[in-house]
Amino acid sequence: ERDLRSARSVTRDHIDRWFYELLQNSDDAGASTVEVHITDTAIYFCDDGEGLLPEAVKSVWGTHLSGKTSETIGHKGVGFKAVYGISDTPYIFTVDGEGLAFSEERARAWLQQEGISPPEQGIPYEWIPAFMTRSTAEDDDPYLRTLRDLNTVICLPFKSEKAKKR
Repeated sequence: ERDLRSARSVTRDHIDRWFYELLQNSDDAGASTVEVHITDTAIYFCDDGEGLLPEAVKSVWGTHLSGKTSETIGHKGVGFKAVYGISDTPYIFTVDGEGLAFSEERARAWLQQEGISPPEQGIPYEWIPAFMTRSTAEDDDPYLRTLRDLNTVICLPFKSEKAKKR
């Protein structure tokens, strides 16, 4: 419950900063090109930076775990959480085709698989990523295939009407 409250609090604190936060991440990754693609169902934020390094993966699924130095723009480990203001199911792919997907459904399945009872107040899915390959995601998301020349792709499927009412 503490993790759920913390995850939701960070999201509220950064609700209108998602574009700025992702732009900072691209700058920190040394990107010279950033592209934003908007479809009827999602926003794709992409860059040609060095990709999502292992230290960055840790900061994406927690707070205050950033591996960035104080010389970089963002180093507190809370910036990515801003995307939850527009998407309940973001996913990220990086240079090697590996990726992370965040969703309550995937987090619930993992908890059950591990024999952990989900908390009654909700699941802090923002902190429980599922690993997935880009090729698998492209089967469900053909637009993702068109972005192959960029190192990092963050897909932000728009919130459902049901989620917007929460």
